[in-house]
Amino acid sequence: MRRECLGLWSGPSELWDRRYDLKNRMWTCAMNLPPFIRAHNEGAILEVYVQPKASKNEFAGLHQDFLKIRLTAPPVEGEANKECAKFLSKTLGVPKSDVVILQGHKSRQKTILVRGMTPQALHEMLQRKSII
Repeated sequence: MRRECLGLWSGPSELWDRRYDLKNRMWTCAMNLPPFIRAHNEGAILEVYVQPKASKNEFAGLHQDFLKIRLTAPPVEGEANKECAKFLSKTLGVPKSDVVILQGHKSRQKTILVRGMTPQALHEMLQRKSII
């Protein structure tokens, strides 16, 4: 993979997908990200499945197309949501104010915005910490 691929190339080449766009007659590149990470104009979106009332706070692999998180907090009055934001901010090394639950306040499936972090940086951070 060559560096001129959108001028943004970084990371291992196996993470990149290079395709020829017939309509625009040019090569395009996109990073192969897991289905639970995507881009947002303020940062990166993380799709998680939360299991409340667990024995400890931890990542527990995948649940369908979601990253599964086990939390000790019960699903009462937003306690699990607060614990989820706190756990993610500590794990990712970002302020708690940069972790925002966009959807799923009363559901186990949550859409979480991590402000100021690119999808690629989020993917690399999760890999570096052996979460995925």
